[in-house]
Amino acid sequence: MKQHLKKIISTPKLAIGIASVIALSVGIASVVSHKNALSRRTAEIGALSSSTAQSASQDLTLAFATGGRIKDVSVKIGDTVKAGTVLASLDAENAIGAINQAKAAYLVAQTNYNKLMNGAFTPDIAVSQASVDSASAALSNAKQNLQNELTSAYNNVKTAVLIGTNNSFNNPQSLSPQFFISDTVQTNPDLVNKVNNERQMINSDLAAWQDEVSSISDNTVNKVVDDSLNYSAIVRAYFVDFISLLTNYTQVTRESSRATLNAYQLSAASQKSAVDATYDSINLYAQAVKNAQFSLAQAKAALALKQAPARSEDLEIAKAQVQSMEGALQIAQSAYNNTIIVAPIDGTITNVSITAGQIAIPNIAAIEIVSHK
Repeated sequence: MKQHLKKIISTPKLAIGIASVIALSVGIASVVSHKNALSRRTAEIGALSSSTAQSASQDLTLAFATGGRIKDVSVKIGDTVKAGTVLASLDAENAIGAINQAKAAYLVAQTNYNKLMNGAFTPDIAVSQASVDSASAALSNAKQNLQNELTSAYNNVKTAVLIGTNNSFNNPQSLSPQFFISDTVQTNPDLVNKVNNERQMINSDLAAWQDEVSSISDNTVNKVVDDSLNYSAIVRAYFVDFISLLTNYTQVTRESSRATLNAYQLSAASQKSAVDATYDSINLYAQAVKNAQFSLAQAKAALALKQAPARSEDLEIAKAQVQSMEGALQIAQSAYNNTIIVAPIDGTITNVSITAGQIAIPNIAAIEIVSHK
C-alpha cells in the first residue's frame, strides 16, 4: 500500500488525474444536493401556488384615493385578512373633526324635527303656564295698586277743591265786605264767573269719578285712568284761575284783608301742587298696569305657541334641515374613507409597496390582495 502511494506521488500525471477525479466527484455530489434542495423548495412553492390557483377568485390592487402622509401600515406580505379590515391609513385629523361636526349638526337637526313632530314636553308647557299665572297675578296686583291710587287721587282732588277755596269761595264775590275798602277792590267779573263754573263742574264730576274708581275692571281701567287724568287736569286749570282771581283781590289796601287773601292764595297754590303730584302718580300706576297687561299677553302667546301643533311648513323646513345635515355627514364620511385602505374581501396580502411616513400619491398601487374560498 505504501509502495502504491509512493508510486502515485512519484508520478505527477497520475496524481493529478486522481485529484481531478476526486474533485469532480465532490462537485457532482454538491450539484445533486443543491438540485434536490431547490426541487424541494420549488415543490413547496408550487404546492402553495397550486393550492392558491385552485381556489383563487380575485386578485386586487388597492390604492389611496387621496394624497397625504401615510400614518400606519398594518399588514405585511402573507397576512390573511378579513373584509373590512383597515390595511393602511393617512393622517386624517381634519377629516375626523369634520365628521364629528357633521354628526353634531345632524343630531341637532333631527332633534328639532322630533320636537316639532312630538309637540312640546309637558314640563315646558308647565313652565309656560307658570309664567302666565305669574303675569296674571302681577296684573291683578298692578290693578289693585291703580285702584288704590285712584281712590287716593279722588280724595286728594276733592279735598283740594274744598280746602283750596277754604270752603268760603262758593262765590268769590261773596267775601265779607269788612275785609275790603270797597273803592279799592278790583275784581275781574269774567274770571269770577269762570271759577264758579269750573267749581260747579268739578263738584258734579267728582261723584261720577268715585263710581268709576269703585267699580274698575279690565274693560274700564283705561276709561277710569283717562277720566281721572281729565278730572285732575280740570282741577289744575281751576286752581290756575282761582289763584289768578285771588291775585286780583290782593290789590286791596287794608292790611288785614291783604293778609287773609295772601293766606288763601298760598293754600290754593299748595293744593295745586298736591293735584299735580296726584296727576303724575296716576300716570305712573296706569303705566304699570299697561306693562303688566303686555307681559300677560306675551306669556299667553308663548303658552299657546307651545300647545299648538306644528305647522306643515315648519315640519317641511325641519325635515329639509335633517336631510341637508345628513348629506353633509355623508360627504365628511366619504372624505375620511379616502384616507384609508380597507380590505374589500377576505384574502391574503401578496404585496405591500408602502411604508409609514411616506407621502401617498392618489391612485398609485399600494397593496395587493388575493382572495380565496
